[in-house]
Amino acid sequence: MQQLRDGTIGPGLPVSILHGADGGKMFGVLVVRSPEGRVGFVKAFSGQLKQRWDVEGWVPPVFDRAARAELEPRGERVVKHLTARYEAFRDSAERAELHAAKRTLDEAHEATRAELKRVHEARRLERHRERDELKREGKDTPEAMRALDRRSQADDTELQQTKRSFKAEREAIDELLRRDARRLNALERLRRIVSQVVSWQIYDTYLFVNGRGQQRSLRALFEPTIPSSGTGDCAAPKLITWALRNGFTPLGLAEFWWGAPPPGGGRVEGSLFPACKDK
Repeated sequence: MQQLRDGTIGPGLPVSILHGADGGKMFGVLVVRSPEGRVGFVKAFSGQLKQRWDVEGWVPPVFDRAARAELEPRGERVVKHLTARYEAFRDSAERAELHAAKRTLDEAHEATRAELKRVHEARRLERHRERDELKREGKDTPEAMRALDRRSQADDTELQQTKRSFKAEREAIDELLRRDARRLNALERLRRIVSQVVSWQIYDTYLFVNGRGQQRSLRALFEPTIPSSGTGDCAAPKLITWALRNGFTPLGLAEFWWGAPPPGGGRVEGSLFPACKDK
């Protein structure tokens, strides 16, 4: 903490970066005993600092550098390619025209329904007027009444025919929309699956060791669940893994926040915090 108060994290990294747009950072200190019995401490930061994993005087990340260097660029290229395919189809003129056609059809159907409703209502009122007039004049014979009923039935038939026509038109374009949605979902699913596989491969480059010298990967430690993003990059696992790999005995650990609070709040500069439960 005193080093941070003095204004320097490491070469080319002033503490002021922790008070900028990227916000602060969680730091950790581990008190250790060397094989010779000396007691001292090592320090680490969570994640990266200005896109740097390595800063002089700080414990390095846990992952196997060579394996990650081989996997990450190739995986990123594949995911970026799939993302470009997904976005190109999502924003294509073909999709825009299809959805515009659906809106145009819906508007045309709505206009036709409104006009048909107006016409049928006018006809209904006209039939009521004629029925009343026939009754007043004593001409409301069964045949005359049936003629009025047939006109009402004709309106019902016209309405049903219009509905069937609308349904057929909607089904035709809805099938195209369903096909469009299936393709878009398939592209998104493929991108998500490949991204997940790349993440799993990167998780496998994180190798942790325990006090007995046993080693397991990050993914193996979390099975059958999937680690959340950033797991393994916190200060504590960096520190403990480094100590055990180098023959030091961990004696005490503290993690604290330094810099501007994160967007969601909950962090105060200089305050100590426990490890994240999900990581």
